[in-house]
This record gives sequence, structure tokens and C-alpha cells, in this order.
Amino acid sequence: MAINGWESNSYLYSQSQALLTETLAAKL
Repeated sequence: MAINGWESNSYLYSQSQALLTETLAAKL
């Protein structure tokens, strides 16, 4: 469960980082 939870958090973190990057790029 711990590994699955970590993978889920890592995936969500990657998605949020990508969204943030796209948002910042769109503002430039």
C-alpha cells in the first residue's frame, strides 16, 4: 500500500507540476 500510495502522490505531483509549468508558460 505504501508503494502504491507513493506512486499516486508522485503522479499527482507530476501532474500538478506540469499544469503549473503550462500556466506560467501561457502567461509569458
